[in-house]
Amino acid sequence: FGLDYGPLHDPCTIAYLLDPTLFTIEPMYVEVDIQSASSYGRTNCDCFHKSGKPENVGVATAVEEERFFETLEACFGYYA
Repeated sequence: FGLDYGPLHDPCTIAYLLDPTLFTIEPMYVEVDIQSASSYGRTNCDCFHKSGKPENVGVATAVEEERFFETLEACFGYYA
């Protein structure tokens, strides 16, 4: 996906719990595919609001990188 590094899903979850202001949250309709063979288990987000279904989840679409990594580093400091 053109990233310089791998995704950090778990640290993002903890960072959000510590400081939700790190993230831009957008409401959208989200569902987990439990019927299609080709994308079974996939989380599908209606980013463009085309489904006509009501928004049911807040989705993090951006993070303040510098503050995120400062938070992550501070957490690592507890284990040094």
